[in-house]
Amino acid sequence: MGHGHNHGTLAGRRLLFSFIITVAFVIGDSTAGYFSNSLALMSDAGHNFADALALIPNHWRCGGRSCRARSACLDSWIGNGLL
Repeated sequence: MGHGHNHGTLAGRRLLFSFIITVAFVIGDSTAGYFSNSLALMSDAGHNFADALALIPNHWRCGGRSCRARSACLDSWIGNGLL
C-alpha cells in the first residue's frame, strides 16, 4: 500500500541544505567580521547573503514545485546567475 504525500525531490532537499549552509556561513562571517572589525569579512557575508537569496527561487522552481526535467532546473540556475 502506498501513501499519498510527497517527500520532496532530491534536488529540492539539496537546494534547501545548500541554503541552510549558506545562511550559517553568513551568520558566522558577519559575527566574526563585527567582532574583529573586519570589512573584508562583512563584505563576504553580504556576498554570501546574495548567494543565499539566489537559492530561494531555485528551490521554489526545482524543489518546491518538483520539476521533473533537468533542463528546467538548469534554466532556473542559469537565469539566476548561479552557473
